[in-house]
Amino acid sequence: MTQRLTTLLSASVFACTMASQAFADDTHGKRYASVDIGFYGLESDNGNFEADLTHISGRVGGYLNDNLALEARLGTGVTDDTINEGIFTDTDISLRYLVGAYMRIGAKAGDQLFPYLLLGFTRADFETETGSNSSNDAETDTSYGAGIDFNLSGLTVALEYANLVDKNDSTYSGFSIGLKSTF
Repeated sequence: MTQRLTTLLSASVFACTMASQAFADDTHGKRYASVDIGFYGLESDNGNFEADLTHISGRVGGYLNDNLALEARLGTGVTDDTINEGIFTDTDISLRYLVGAYMRIGAKAGDQLFPYLLLGFTRADFETETGSNSSNDAETDTSYGAGIDFNLSGLTVALEYANLVDKNDSTYSGFSIGLKSTF
């Protein structure tokens, strides 16, 4: 996992440093790259367990017009959590990876703000370990969320809430913060 994380971080930082201007007068045709850290919770719908997981992800995208962008994301878990509830006593859970494709619909609010809605699909793979037993569970689901981009001196700070996976009686959702640059 360390090699995947290093590769992901290196590619994301390289992409973010390739450009210096976050918003142009016309975003049509502009591409962007971002590195984000997500603070998400994985919880069962019936209250059997709850885990706090942190992940890092990179995203790349492009604007189709001033209000619509398409993007792809790839991420991996940074921290795991131990569940000690019900049948999940001493169970470690972690995010192995997430991959997704999304549409961002928004509008500029002045020169520095871009609020948006997010809609797309995410595939997330979780690993659970109890003692010497481990298993993986990968889920693909419709994702949605809302966020806002703040342009700060040529670099954009992105804040977002997203519900990435809500399937098989569990939900993976939370907040992320990232640095984004257009090129």
